[in-house]
Amino acid sequence: MKSSIKYLLIAVLAFLPIVYAGVVTPTVSGMAVSDLLDQAEDIVDKTLGNAENTGSALIANSANQLQVAIEIARINFGSEINKTVGSLKEEHRLAFQRLHDLSKEVESFEGKIYELKDSTVLDIRALIKDFPIIDGENYFVQSVSGLSQLRKPDRYTITINGTGFGTSSEKYRSSIKLFKAGREITSDLYSVQEDRANQSKVLMDSGIFQNSDEKIIFEKISLKIKIQQKKQVLGFLWSYWSESEYNLPLIMSIFPPVAGTIEVNSNEQLYGWVKITRHTFSETGGNNHCSKNCKKHVGTHYDRCYSVTGGNQTVVGYKRITNVSGLSCSGTCGYDEDKAKRLVGNSSKVCMHWRGRSHPSTYSVSFDIEEYKKTGEKPYSPQKLTVQYGDIIEVKVPLKLAGGTIKGKAITGQDFTETISGVHSNPLFQLVEKRQNGSNTILVLKIISAPISS
Repeated sequence: MKSSIKYLLIAVLAFLPIVYAGVVTPTVSGMAVSDLLDQAEDIVDKTLGNAENTGSALIANSANQLQVAIEIARINFGSEINKTVGSLKEEHRLAFQRLHDLSKEVESFEGKIYELKDSTVLDIRALIKDFPIIDGENYFVQSVSGLSQLRKPDRYTITINGTGFGTSSEKYRSSIKLFKAGREITSDLYSVQEDRANQSKVLMDSGIFQNSDEKIIFEKISLKIKIQQKKQVLGFLWSYWSESEYNLPLIMSIFPPVAGTIEVNSNEQLYGWVKITRHTFSETGGNNHCSKNCKKHVGTHYDRCYSVTGGNQTVVGYKRITNVSGLSCSGTCGYDEDKAKRLVGNSSKVCMHWRGRSHPSTYSVSFDIEEYKKTGEKPYSPQKLTVQYGDIIEVKVPLKLAGGTIKGKAITGQDFTETISGVHSNPLFQLVEKRQNGSNTILVLKIISAPISS
């Protein structure tokens, strides 16, 4: 059996995402198997501490994978534990090189931030999908689910699938004991259900684990699996039960309901009419002089206008005319009639009118030209929210947005800052709708679902 599980380890490590050239380095070749495994276990402990500090379920899951690989190696390479890696068979040397590379890869996670990945199932079956399960083996872990769960008031359940688990038969039986921090948990705090072939469920009282509203709790547990297999001696004349024990080390991730925090800070763009110039508009009429019989002399009507684009419409770049002065005249103004000024076109045009009855006169009017433009910005009311998994929330930002950010910190350790205008999705939420509501824009955000087992 140990021989075949050695190949299982080789297959597991071959599937893991490591850049690997298929060469055993001199460093690894000269290491004792025991030293390599001890070094990898130290990295597991260090990585778990990093997971606790950063709240990264991905890092915890990586430690899970590495820990299971180490345990498989200790069980199945026990007779070679004191040998150097270089003295092993080639496929075994390559397996330990991969294990060393995996441990270094996991170690490099420290200080890095990762996107939230699904950390719910440690799926050994997926890692060895091309490796055949050999008939007759009495211990083979295919998958473990339930390693990541939302905090519960009563109990947590993990499910193990594989050979050596599930309902007993005439030829084999198994039992599972739960350990935490090296101590066996009393039977009143957990139970084992084995009502299906090749599947065992461990139901654990929630009081076994710590609780926190502010961070993910990572707890190392182990399952001691005792398997008894009926052996026949001299045909069917005599039989006995052989017994084997295995240890399955795991890491539980207990998530609080809180997914993280969001802080929205924005500025409202201010607009207004700004004077850009004081302008004088002048026009001169023609010669309408009358030298005799002038009593009924009408003269010529003059309309002269000055216009700007826009008027009183509050559109950026539009202009308007304000503060129009009185009409002034130079020349033979006393003979002219019907003098007037008027502001028309929604304050976009000022016009002068007169009826010239003598020599040319020049009429003028002065006014301000204003432009509707940005005048500054002011802080909009900040919003700080604590959000839970699966929430749909609404945040308000000004319709006239001058800029702003949404800062978030997920309970899983990732923090981020996005501009409001560019927000789409991140490790904590996804923008699902944007709509106008009066002078505000409503952003509808969907908080991620908890990365937990079903």
